[in-house]
Formats: sequence, structure tokens, C-alpha cells
Amino acid sequence: MSEFGGDFRVTLSFVGGDFVLVLPQGVLGEMLLDTPVAVLPRAPGWVQGLTSVRGDILPVLLLPHPWLPQAQLADPKLIVFRSGKEAFAVRSDTAVNFDQVRVRENLGPVSSASQMSRYFGQRVVVGSSEHRGVEFDVMRWGRELGKR
Repeated sequence: MSEFGGDFRVTLSFVGGDFVLVLPQGVLGEMLLDTPVAVLPRAPGWVQGLTSVRGDILPVLLLPHPWLPQAQLADPKLIVFRSGKEAFAVRSDTAVNFDQVRVRENLGPVSSASQMSRYFGQRVVVGSSEHRGVEFDVMRWGRELGKR
């Protein structure tokens, strides 16, 4: 397997999308419904604001979605990603599903010139079908975005 580790992994798929994002081992994701976001005046465009989740104040970041279908939810949701003591939220305008699946086959590295490509690992086949995914180091992405 890849540096992301392990056969069983959590995947994040966007309803209507044609592939899944495979999270690094140890990263948890949860969907929050009806969670208010406090807007921060003069914050950079990639910061949506702050939210409180079980007593933790988390930044809400904007994840660019070049792979998502155009259909958007009227009521955006928040996705919280956690790994150890690190946590942040991402706003999603598209319906999201989490699943735990087995990574069955590596298809090689992602070849892309996009800004997001440095956070991608291997292209993989996941689950019992021939569904394809790409490893996405969401925690590294959030950490580096926060340093800008």
C-alpha cells in the first residue's frame, strides 16, 4: 500500500461525483447538520469563519471542488476532519457520503498540474466494485492552508 497506510480506509464521496477521496489512515470525518458558522471580518477568502463543535472552536475552511458536480445543496453542511489533536471544518455545498472500504489496488500516482495535486497520493480502486478514488491528505492541506 501507499504511504497513507493500511488496507481499510475512510472515503469521502460527493453525491453525483464519479470518484471518491480516500483519507489518510487515522483521519476521521463527520458531517454536521445545522451548525452555525461565525463569519470573521477581513478573513482571507479561504476562511469561511469559526464554529464550535463539542466545546472546540474550529476554523471553517473553503475546499476548492474542481471534481464536484454542479448541483448544490440549498443548506450547506460542515464536514469536520480530525487527526489526533488537529481538527478543522470544511463547508460543503454538495451532499457527502462517508464509508469505510478496503483499498484493493494502486493505479499509480496522480498526474495533475492543479494546485491540489501536491496533496494527492495514489489513484486507487476501492470497495467491492471497480469504483476509483484518489488519496487526499486533507490534514496536510488544512495545515498548509492555515500557514498562508
